[in-house]
Amino acid sequence: MTNRATNLERRPALNSVTVLSSDGQPIASAFVRIYYCTDDTSAWTAESRSQYTAEEELPMIYTTGRNGDPWTSSSAHTWSAMPPADLSTVTAIGVEVTQPLENGDYIEVQVNMTAPQYATDEIEDYYGKYISNSAMCSVVRNSNTGDTIALSDRPENQEVKCVLDLPKGAIGDYAFYDQNQNGIQDAEDLPVVGLGVRLITTRITANGTQTTTTETTTDFSGYYLFDDLDCNIMLSGKEDGDPDDPNHYVGGVIYQYQVEFDMPPAGNDGVYVPTRQYEGGDTAVDSNIDRNGRSEILRLGVVSNPDTSRLEGQRDMTIDAGFVIPAALGDYVWIDLNRDGIQDPDEPGVNGARVRLYTVDDSGKVSDAPLAETVTAAKEGKDGYYFFDNLTKGRYVVEFDITSLRNDLGLYQYGFTTANQGAGDHPETADSDAKNAVDGNDRIMRTDVITLDYQQTDLTWDAGLVYYSALGGYAYDDRNYNDVQDLGIPLTGTKMSLYRVIDNVREEQPIATAVVDENGEYLFEYLLEGEYQVLFEYPEGYQAVLPNIGGDDALDSDVFEIAPDLNSGYTQTIRLPANSISLHNDGGARLYGAIGDYVWLDANKNGIQDAGEKPVQNVTVYLQMREGGSSIWKKVDTTTTNEKGYYVFESLKGGPDVDCQYRVCFDLPGGSVATVPYAGSDRAADSNIQGFYLDGWGYPSDVISIGYGQRDMTIDAGIVITSGSVGDYVWLDTNRNGIQDEEDTGLEGIRVVLEYSPSGDVSDDTQWILVGETTTNEKGYYRFDELFEGYYRVKFQILKPYTITLVNQGDAALDSDGRYQLEGGWYAGRPFYLNEGGFDMTWDCGVVLGSGGTTAAAPGGGVSTGDRFAEAAGCSWLVYPLLEQWPLASLYPGKGEPENTNDCGFFSR
Repeated sequence: MTNRATNLERRPALNSVTVLSSDGQPIASAFVRIYYCTDDTSAWTAESRSQYTAEEELPMIYTTGRNGDPWTSSSAHTWSAMPPADLSTVTAIGVEVTQPLENGDYIEVQVNMTAPQYATDEIEDYYGKYISNSAMCSVVRNSNTGDTIALSDRPENQEVKCVLDLPKGAIGDYAFYDQNQNGIQDAEDLPVVGLGVRLITTRITANGTQTTTTETTTDFSGYYLFDDLDCNIMLSGKEDGDPDDPNHYVGGVIYQYQVEFDMPPAGNDGVYVPTRQYEGGDTAVDSNIDRNGRSEILRLGVVSNPDTSRLEGQRDMTIDAGFVIPAALGDYVWIDLNRDGIQDPDEPGVNGARVRLYTVDDSGKVSDAPLAETVTAAKEGKDGYYFFDNLTKGRYVVEFDITSLRNDLGLYQYGFTTANQGAGDHPETADSDAKNAVDGNDRIMRTDVITLDYQQTDLTWDAGLVYYSALGGYAYDDRNYNDVQDLGIPLTGTKMSLYRVIDNVREEQPIATAVVDENGEYLFEYLLEGEYQVLFEYPEGYQAVLPNIGGDDALDSDVFEIAPDLNSGYTQTIRLPANSISLHNDGGARLYGAIGDYVWLDANKNGIQDAGEKPVQNVTVYLQMREGGSSIWKKVDTTTTNEKGYYVFESLKGGPDVDCQYRVCFDLPGGSVATVPYAGSDRAADSNIQGFYLDGWGYPSDVISIGYGQRDMTIDAGIVITSGSVGDYVWLDTNRNGIQDEEDTGLEGIRVVLEYSPSGDVSDDTQWILVGETTTNEKGYYRFDELFEGYYRVKFQILKPYTITLVNQGDAALDSDGRYQLEGGWYAGRPFYLNEGGFDMTWDCGVVLGSGGTTAAAPGGGVSTGDRFAEAAGCSWLVYPLLEQWPLASLYPGKGEPENTNDCGFFSR
């Protein structure tokens, strides 16, 4: 028993049963009887059939009857020789044939069924699904001799399977001779008979592609057909996916096709080539093949027939091929040495010029893409020729492109000569036809529209070229101030103007202008031989370098005729021969920096330029410079402040390409001293001079390094008139040498106190009285002003992780003085005597991270003022306005008492 099965969700339906004899003809109905069973499909399951014997289930196979007697229904199934009204209800059929058979005869039974109906989006529900059935036959009637075949000799049933597939499609149609060469199948066009046609099939899966080729020929009417072709349909929900992904298609495969046609054999009039492709708007009557005889890539789909709603494979009957005997055109690109636009015998051809051919439609529009492209080459030993063949009748434009024709330096050397000069003794076949510019540089030119007739060869389309000269150079930024272009920095933004020089006189108007490119280069092309000058106009603020420096023309500046403001200039006259290039007409310029700004009377002594404070004029200001890492300062310039207190030093070198530093010294008026430096956060409103005086120069600023072209207008000097001042600086001693080096930096926020000894007994620590307290500013400076004559000492509070550096290691203005260690992180300098009106800016303290220099015990023993600072609980500490707040008598025993004291025993407000 063979089980009947299917994985289809819907049943196929019976259409008809046909019985054929060995000769393929239907057997007469008198000898054929068909039995139909309409039992439910469940009756044919293996489980149901196992309940019956073979004779009970299939009596027409397993029992023997007499000729002409109909079989009756068995106990297992109901059989009827009358077909039901609805054949879709039939679940099994039996066929009895009583026609005698001779030796070698056979019977063919054809069962025609209709596959289940599915919509397009249900294709994947039945594609590749199978139907498993069974068929068998047996001789059950007596033979002519009356013999009966035993049951044991009757054949077993055979399994029959079928698989449902997608509908098949087809591709065809027609090959023709395009008599009028219009690319369309007209009534007068003739078919191409017996032409070889190939279908190239590409099967694409996720694992790769497989290509096969099928061949046929056109029939007597010029038609061809490839049918039974696999179609494509995308899976439901993948319609918007990647159309080239085979996993998005039913069956996981894409079928692609391309039709390839042979060329018809050559005739008496020439060789055939494909006609125009895709002409007109009707795909049924155009030609699909390209110049190689191939169609576009095709894919067939599955569509629903609107009349029957059945799914059908696409049939593309529009893939046609038209053929013509072609025309041709050409001819020549040459050097017009005498620039007359005529091809003279001694003028050579030019190889390597690119030539393109474009089609022109009936409206006069030139096609976007060229139909063909070539380069000029030698023909019969002569250079400069081109040729386009296999052309159809129509309208064309030839394009000449000389952008690839350059000299050994990669620069252009040709232009187009004057077109259409042929006349009289010089016919148009000997002139130049390149007249219509395509690009802005006139290196691509086109002819007028050319009308080409059927089978015409037109060799009259030429292009003449002329040699031109060029002139260029380089604008450079001289950032190391040596006048030559050794840094290779382009000076972008430089404007160039080219002037012709006639009889040693420069013309008033330039013949061309340009701006140097991002590389600093410029180039003037298409120049005739002659004399020229180039004007360099540098960006604002730049000044021209000195010309002809260094002896190397490739590296110097050639700008000799320089304007008074140094911002522009002309080269010397440049003599330019024919067919030459002059590329070293260079010009350099540079920016200069400046240092300045202001001297004022700091009335409130706060180190900041406040409103209402007066400028100081006629102060002598010196500018010093050192170079190359030298420690020697040299004077660069001297000036004085004007009536508004300002000064400035111009034309200064600066930037990373030069090794120079500056400082400014202010020779202040007698009786005045420098205010506290670097007060506040505004660098444009503070004072920059230090508190020590350089003999012969004045009070110096810190070291100044200016950027390239930078104008540093922040170097100011504040002046104060004071009865006495003490200061100066707390710094981080990075190299631990106890000296204020240039690379060291100041520390902000360090507490500093000033103490006074009224008795003059500096060894008695109990005699020191606090007279001022402050903190260092952002740059590490501090200051006590308005001091009377007497003994003082300065104390610095240096807390972890810092400690003091080495003391007394050099010049008093640059060493560290915080020597005596007290409690609470305080370090005291030695006592000193301040004369009346004294200005002592030498009391500094250097600190280091971790352990530092040598300290000493406080002189005189006992408890220092610093100890009382640490032990006094609940005291609020103020920055004292110094001694001017207290009468001097209050500092001496018996000379009066202070107005009040706090619980700690110190003066307070």
